[in-house]
Amino acid sequence: VGAFILLALALLGVFLVSLGQWTRTSGYTVLVDFAYTGNLQVGAPVKLSGLSLGRVGALIPMTPDLKPSPATPRAELGQEAEPTIRVSVALDPEGQSLLGTHTKFLVATSGLIGEPYVELLPSKPLSAIDPKVPFRGVDAPRLHVMALQLSFLLDKALSTASLLDKAEQLLRSLKDVLDEPSWKDMLV
Repeated sequence: VGAFILLALALLGVFLVSLGQWTRTSGYTVLVDFAYTGNLQVGAPVKLSGLSLGRVGALIPMTPDLKPSPATPRAELGQEAEPTIRVSVALDPEGQSLLGTHTKFLVATSGLIGEPYVELLPSKPLSAIDPKVPFRGVDAPRLHVMALQLSFLLDKALSTASLLDKAEQLLRSLKDVLDEPSWKDMLV
């Protein structure tokens, strides 16, 4: 009986490690600030072209007393807004070797509605980074906001089409009235 219990515990351990939630990530911790992270969760993978290089260690709301200071917004797509969430990223040694001052981190999803993860985009040339300075991540797309805006635009387009139909009817009626012989005689 004891051997079966030990075997069951060993199989459970192998199963948990294979799920990836209990894998040990040694290496380097990087701070990345985002204005919007979508549905990113602690434990989400950090990838480079599908290759796992680490995991998200923590999601921390930005507070005025948070140290180090937040990353500065950039005039680039997905980086303009003030950061509201700090993500602690634990990288494997392979991931650490890809870091440079212009490395980008962005929130991506596996497929259209898949699980979110952090994508690492290395920069050239690789250069030493200051671990006390957080990166400014590229924010996740706000699909719910885009859906609302598209709905609004569709409503406006339909109301504009309806207005154009009414204007066309009015012009036809005006043409019919002006084509009447009695009107032509009165105008001449």
